[in-house]
Amino acid sequence: MNTKTLYLWAALGLFSVVPNALVSGDYFTGKEVYDSGDAVVFDASPYNIDLYGGASAVYNSNTTQLLNGTGAWVGVFDFGFELESANQGGRGIDYGLGYDGGAYWWESSAAAAGRDPLEHRVDGYFQVNGGKTRFRFTADYYRNNGNSMDFNNVQRETRTAQSNDLTLNAGLERDLANGSLEFGAGYLLRAFDSNTFLNDQHSYFGDVAWYHRPNFAPKTSLGVGFRFGTDNYQNNADQEFYTTTLRWRYQASGKTTAYGSVGWENRGVAGGQDADNFVFDAGVVWAMSDKTKFDFFASRSVRPSYSGVGQDYENLGFTALLTHDLPGLFVLNASAGFDNSNYFASAPVAGPAANVREDDFVRFGVGLSHPVALTQDVQGSVSVFYNYNETDSSLNFIDFDQHITGIRFGFLY
Repeated sequence: MNTKTLYLWAALGLFSVVPNALVSGDYFTGKEVYDSGDAVVFDASPYNIDLYGGASAVYNSNTTQLLNGTGAWVGVFDFGFELESANQGGRGIDYGLGYDGGAYWWESSAAAAGRDPLEHRVDGYFQVNGGKTRFRFTADYYRNNGNSMDFNNVQRETRTAQSNDLTLNAGLERDLANGSLEFGAGYLLRAFDSNTFLNDQHSYFGDVAWYHRPNFAPKTSLGVGFRFGTDNYQNNADQEFYTTTLRWRYQASGKTTAYGSVGWENRGVAGGQDADNFVFDAGVVWAMSDKTKFDFFASRSVRPSYSGVGQDYENLGFTALLTHDLPGLFVLNASAGFDNSNYFASAPVAGPAANVREDDFVRFGVGLSHPVALTQDVQGSVSVFYNYNETDSSLNFIDFDQHITGIRFGFLY
């Protein structure tokens, strides 16, 4: 997939990059600067830069994601840039920096629900490539004003809450004779605006793994790993977790890969009782043909609640993305996701016992896009799309459903 196609899909919200929860440590993710893989490198320029933007007209049937929420028309203007060093993948230093901006015009003040119409995201990376050792640091800051309606950013628990989100990750990898030794560390901050009444998050993690490539299966890496860290959520007891996992990777080609991990997590709760949990994740990126690509990710995890007091929840879910090139340069995108979340009391709390609940979160989307020739240097695209989101909860007031449909015109320079 080239960078230009990725940006157009991402703007529609129909391309989802799902993190490997036990390996990457990301609880949620946004756009990151990626290697284009097919960029033309000129000796005169030490970097490559892309500018992109678009305008969309959207109808949102539930602008606040509440039971019997308000429907309204929305105008969306997106804009941004990506800068990358030109010599990607070679020995030496790689770097990248990106910015995403969004401006939202809501049909009425009731639909806007007090949200700031502007959103911003800044992300980047710095990587050092040696002969056998690689180091990479990534950073992502997102001023989330609750306006986003795309497939990847629709969030069941926090809905349209406004927050400042910061993610930092560092990784070190050393090649061995038949495998690799890998270290990782990260930090995640999610600070909600005071009027949301949600629980701020501070999470830290460390990770170490050893992979071995057996001689009889050179495309497969088998490994063991250990992950540890803390989850500190406001109005929830501080928690420490330790996870031992078996991991595997399979890379048939540059376009077809699979990965997974399965393990046992011990989660210690301050003032509460320790708990052991079975956790796993698995994913595949499969080029089924020259025209069809399939992306799938599934996981089971346990984490504290953003909305509850003294509550954790077990989450089992998956996301899938299918893209297919149609005749006439049309591209069809289809995405689907499902999450089952079971809440439980993680520690004693003052006052009435915490309400436990079970949520089923379903979402899917479909889109059709076509390139438009603007100029020799500017590529355009027109797209139509439809997304559906629904939460069915054992607590009726948590329920909501949402239909989103629209058209977008975009460009990439």
